[in-house]
Amino acid sequence: MKLPDKLTHMEPYTPSVDHFDVKLDANENAVTVDEEAQARILEAISKVELNRYPDPSAAALRRAAAGVFGVRAENIGCGCGSDEIISILMNNFLSRGDTVVMSEFDFSMYAFYAHNAELRVVSVPTDDKLRINPDALLDAVRRSHAGMLIFSNPCNPTGQGLPRDVVRRIIEKADCLVVVDEAYMDFWSQSVADEVDEYDNLIVLRTCSKAYGLAAIRCGFLLANEKLVGYYDTVRSPYNVNSFTQAAGAAVLSDPEMTRRMAQACTRRADSLRLMARGLCAEHAWYIDYIPTVTNFALLRPKAQGGWSAAYCYEQLKNRSIGVRLLKDEYLRITAGTDAENSAVILALDGILTEWEESR
Repeated sequence: MKLPDKLTHMEPYTPSVDHFDVKLDANENAVTVDEEAQARILEAISKVELNRYPDPSAAALRRAAAGVFGVRAENIGCGCGSDEIISILMNNFLSRGDTVVMSEFDFSMYAFYAHNAELRVVSVPTDDKLRINPDALLDAVRRSHAGMLIFSNPCNPTGQGLPRDVVRRIIEKADCLVVVDEAYMDFWSQSVADEVDEYDNLIVLRTCSKAYGLAAIRCGFLLANEKLVGYYDTVRSPYNVNSFTQAAGAAVLSDPEMTRRMAQACTRRADSLRLMARGLCAEHAWYIDYIPTVTNFALLRPKAQGGWSAAYCYEQLKNRSIGVRLLKDEYLRITAGTDAENSAVILALDGILTEWEESR
C-alpha cells in the first residue's frame, strides 16, 4: 500500500506531556475560572442532552463570545480550538500548491497544517530582536503571489507584538487573505477584532485557552465579515464543537467582566515574572539575556559558551521538576504561573546560574 509522502514524511508536533511540580511550559493560565463560573459550567453541562447532536450553529456560544470580543454574533465562527480553525482555513480557503506566507519564528502549527494541505510555505526571517518585519512580509506576499498571510499577534513564541496601525497597513496592502492569530491579545491592547467588518480579507483568531483558563474545553473562534464566516461554516464539520464545550464556553463568556478580570490577573502575574526575570538576567548578564514580551510568558536567551546553553538550563530545571519550553535550542519560554511558581522558577534559575559561575 502506497501512502502519500506528506503523511510518511511528516514530523509530528510534540505537545507538552511531562509532569512537573511547577509546569510552566504550555502557556496555560495558572488558574481556572472562579467558583461562581465553575458552578455555572456544571449547571450548563448538566442540561446537555447526551442523545442529541450539538447545536450545529453554536448559537449561544457565538452570542456569548460576541459580548467578549466586541463584534456581532454573525461575525463569529466556532472551532475545536484555534488549531481546528487553522486546519480548516489551510485546507479549504486555499488550493493544493498555493502559497502561504508566515514568519519563520511563529506558531509551529501554521507550517504543520500548511504541509497537511500540501501548500507551499514561504517563511520570512525576523529581525535581530525577534520582531516581525511588516515590509518583508508584504514583499514575500507580492513575490510569491500568496493566497494567505498568517501570523500571531502578539507572537508565540517570541512574545513580540505589532501595533494596531501596522497590522492595518498589512491588511490593506496584502492582496490575499490575512489571518491574524490573536490568541495572546488578552494580554495586550492592539486588537483588530473590532474591525473585521471593514475588510474583505481579514480573519482574526481568538481562543479560550490562554487568559480564560479553559484550555481543557478546546474552544476557539474565527472573527470575520459575514461572507467569510459563511464560507467557514460551509466547509467545517456540521457538529464540530461538542455540546459540553458549547455549554461551558457560553457559561463563562456570558460574563465578560469575569473574563476581563481573569486576563488582568494573569497579566499581573506575567508582569511579576518578567520583573523577576529581568533582575535575574541583570545579575547574571554574562550568561543570560532578557527579551521583553507583551504576552503571558517571559523569554530568556542563555548565552551559549562552553557547556553553558539553553538546553543545559532546560535540563537542569527538569531535574528540579520545573517545566519550561526550550525553543530552537536557544531560548527558554517561561509561562507565567502562580506567584509561588514564578518565584520557584526564578530561584531555581538563579541557583543554576550561580552553581555554573562558581564552577568556572
